[in-house]
Amino acid sequence: MASGTPGVDELVREYLLFRGFTNTLRAFESEIKNDKDKNFRADRIVEQLQAYVHSFDIAAVKNLWQYLDRRFFSRLEHIYTPSVRRLETCLMRYYLVHCVTAGRADRISDFFDRYATELQPHPEWRDWFALPYVRNPDQDKTFSMY
Repeated sequence: MASGTPGVDELVREYLLFRGFTNTLRAFESEIKNDKDKNFRADRIVEQLQAYVHSFDIAAVKNLWQYLDRRFFSRLEHIYTPSVRRLETCLMRYYLVHCVTAGRADRISDFFDRYATELQPHPEWRDWFALPYVRNPDQDKTFSMY
């Protein structure tokens, strides 16, 4: 199904150009650029998540992840739920590691200010709450592998 989408998009572009609907064409192009499904291609979704992480936009990361969760992950068999949750945890940790390597302690504090109550019940996050207070996380046994 996803493989035919670019062809259909091109037909719509041609039609809009033929009819002279330039404003509509611009809106269409803008919508395609902001397409959250990324044409159902995992590589494009990963690129978008990485772009959000590298721009320190944790709200966009969470927003896209919640969208993916509603759109795709919630439809998976229940045996995959732990894997999806683990992937989410790894993505959030990737964000924090990127903040550390970029020297953005303010973003780390902001992350924990926003999500501490959500993460507190999860034991896999217990050690990570110390991250803002560790002077050299690369030398700490908990964080050195990241």
